[in-house]
Amino acid sequence: MNKKVAFIDHSFHKKTRSSAFFVDLLKTRYKVDVYYDSYWKDKKVFDFKKVNLLEYEAIFFWQVNYDIRYLKKLKCKNIIFIPMYDDVILNTITPFYWKQFRSIKFISFSKTLHEYFSQKKLNSFYLNYFPAYHKVSKMFESNNLTAFFWYRVNSINWDTIKNLITKDSFQTIYIQNNPDPYQTKLLISKKDIEEYNIKFVDWFESKEKYLNFLKSIDVYFAPRVYEGIGLTFLEAMSYGKYIVAVDKPTMNEYIVHNQNGFLYQLDKIEKINFEMISQNKIEKINSSFFNRWLDSQENIFDFIESNYNQNNIFTIYKYYFFDKLFKLPFRIWNKLSR
Repeated sequence: MNKKVAFIDHSFHKKTRSSAFFVDLLKTRYKVDVYYDSYWKDKKVFDFKKVNLLEYEAIFFWQVNYDIRYLKKLKCKNIIFIPMYDDVILNTITPFYWKQFRSIKFISFSKTLHEYFSQKKLNSFYLNYFPAYHKVSKMFESNNLTAFFWYRVNSINWDTIKNLITKDSFQTIYIQNNPDPYQTKLLISKKDIEEYNIKFVDWFESKEKYLNFLKSIDVYFAPRVYEGIGLTFLEAMSYGKYIVAVDKPTMNEYIVHNQNGFLYQLDKIEKINFEMISQNKIEKINSSFFNRWLDSQENIFDFIESNYNQNNIFTIYKYYFFDKLFKLPFRIWNKLSR
């Protein structure tokens, strides 16, 4: 294991450790140097010089996207981007942006994202991650169900959940009222708290405490409309929980409607019949995802060490400038609207 790779990660993941599973996978083959990029917070461009001081087999960018002006400074040309579906969909304004990366490799944890990149003639490898599957000890009892909702964004709030359930759907609904940055906390009426038997849970002090809590509930409400990988709901799936989620990637790439979970449309919400939950169906579907992940792991190293494209620099910069040109009206509008 004398080959070294650089892993440049979004600094917020120091807290969430959402990339840890992939770093651990890389460590089975390489020595991994992890760097953290804080541009999203302090607008400081990553110091590419320190990466150039060492000889790397590959350089990974996990949810960190620098355009071709910066990437051309890297001595190692085996560059691998790992963007997230939610970030790509919400932040890609023009059809030209990603085309400037035709000499870059991509690892996609969403099939939809993989197809999106492939259509743009980008070198994308699809990985269908799933955490280690745990044999379920707590069986579903339709008249004694409990649920967990971690409120994160206002687009999926208490009113959303309320419209999906009835007052007798659950014995208890646990809510963690810790929204994402720039989101306001939930305000739930005293009447609803009593009628739906809502109990609020604090931020868990450790992962072990959270997992022990997760084992005790039956239904998990996915908290966001789009997910990059969706580690929070995947973890719940790995413990055999029934997942309720918006019918969007990556949730609808794992959830089979009315079998291991329930998919709904935000503009057309219908009540869920939780009596239809089958533990056997959930275990069969979810264990197949885990086996697929195990089978695909070896192939990722072949992709990492495969040849990379050497595109004409003029072609690459052409797409870079097209992207800037088409973004110009948006920038002008943003300045005028302030």
